[in-house]
Amino acid sequence: MSVTVKPFGTMPDGREVSNYILDNGWMQVELIDFGATIKNIWVPDKNGKKADVVLGKDCLEDFLANRAATAATIGRHANRVEGAVYEFEGKLHHMEANAAGNNLHSGKYNYGIQLFDARTVGDNAVAFTYLDKGGDDFFPGDVLATVTYTLTDDNQLILHYLGLATHRTPINMTNHAYFNLAGHESGPIYDQILQMDCDFFTHANDTCSATGEISRVEGTPFDFREPTPIGKNIRSEHHMIKGNNGYDVNFVLNGRDYRKVGYARDEASGRTMEIYTDLPGCQLYTTNAIDPTIRFKDDVKYVPHQGFCLETQYFTNFMKYAHLSPQAFFDKNHPYETQTSYKFIVE
Repeated sequence: MSVTVKPFGTMPDGREVSNYILDNGWMQVELIDFGATIKNIWVPDKNGKKADVVLGKDCLEDFLANRAATAATIGRHANRVEGAVYEFEGKLHHMEANAAGNNLHSGKYNYGIQLFDARTVGDNAVAFTYLDKGGDDFFPGDVLATVTYTLTDDNQLILHYLGLATHRTPINMTNHAYFNLAGHESGPIYDQILQMDCDFFTHANDTCSATGEISRVEGTPFDFREPTPIGKNIRSEHHMIKGNNGYDVNFVLNGRDYRKVGYARDEASGRTMEIYTDLPGCQLYTTNAIDPTIRFKDDVKYVPHQGFCLETQYFTNFMKYAHLSPQAFFDKNHPYETQTSYKFIVE
């Protein structure tokens, strides 16, 4: 097990960016402190040939120029806030309307475009910390946010999140990794299998904001209780799929506390990724709006449905719907702390 640190470039203001490489001898994970981002995950297939299973960029200049397809940390609030406004403690908080009149991923305050402070932890982990002064109009108070990536001997990449707030505030962090278990360059993920332990999903309107309605997955194209190819219903006439050109749905995960909530598998390579979390929801997104003219890693042009996200999180738009519980409000006496893990298996 080892951690190696290498230079990765310089921000426009002169701050240095570094690349942190975690290696357990079987798989490697590369991280950068810009956005506390997963740059690469190298995993062998059933024949021992390694592939990078995360979509993304090769250099800092590309990360700065275009934020699409990057496995960054998202916060203070992931996903959408309807109408880019919410009421909290008797005050209306107005946000940047950056997605069809809604706020998406906290707009200009998104952690994915911030440079984190970083430190290695032992020989298998890196902790990234950012002081979020989001502004009282967007979010009340400050949050000292930390995400720690740990690579284990049994091939788990653990993401541990901690948020220390100065004032009661919404906090809902996630990671926006786009996975392709056949390799990032291998085209659409239609044949890759997904299974999720969930009986319900949250409805969204035509602008992808949660409406507060919760429905059973049974009889819908969102039913992944049994292993199902991701592409099977990706062209469904359901308005939440047709209007988005693919999946952009929040699953209501079964169970509580830290547990396995599902897995994805690529039969051809033999790679399986299990998902564990203590969170109540998980957003499935299938790279619906990728620009096919942009060149990404290895000079590859990605196409729609080239990857899938499984973004564990609290329920989006929860500030507007009290029944979407647990509610993700935290203060100096009740820190935000959660954990998600992606475990890789080859068979």
